[in-house]
Amino acid sequence: MNKFFIVRHGQTYWNKEHRSQGHKNSNLTDDGINQAIALGERLKAIDFDYIYSSDLGRTIETTNLILKDFSKKEYKKCQSLREICLGKWEGMTIDEIKKNYKDQHAYWVKTPLKTEVEGMENLSDARNRIAKKIKTLNEKHDNKTFLIISHGMIIKLLLTELVGIEINDMYKFKQGNTALNIINGLEGNRFQIDILNDTTHTREN
Repeated sequence: MNKFFIVRHGQTYWNKEHRSQGHKNSNLTDDGINQAIALGERLKAIDFDYIYSSDLGRTIETTNLILKDFSKKEYKKCQSLREICLGKWEGMTIDEIKKNYKDQHAYWVKTPLKTEVEGMENLSDARNRIAKKIKTLNEKHDNKTFLIISHGMIIKLLLTELVGIEINDMYKFKQGNTALNIINGLEGNRFQIDILNDTTHTREN
């Protein structure tokens, strides 16, 4: 059995401003930095065999902070772990999106698969890219421990795939900043969720 520790990045300035990020980047706030350091303290005793991060700036910043006191600091950057591309919405606040894309935002909230915005990544394609990465790692390895640092929306999509529910139900999952999810990878590419959206380290910080 493999074990996957899947983490969302720390709070960014755009998170704080309720601004859509997608493939665009925003640096971590002081709170986000402290969240990542606290998670690193929580995880540093674990001997991870492999560490992967999205190649976007906020996840790289989070990863470096998490690994600050780790004996093993090497990790691989992966495009497949990127956040969903939100096209024209990237850089806009939620209020701006509601005002300028009223109908599309209504779909996004209730039936996200129907949302059509110029430049937005297809949600099925996004789910497939991250699910393929995790399933490939699970098939290739046995009894290994992985640390994966990624993004809120794409992690929600991954969870819908692993538990077998529709993409339109992705909001059933919550992902706070530096939320920790622990997932067991079983034979036959079956998955079992042990811990979901755990942010207790941020409350202790």
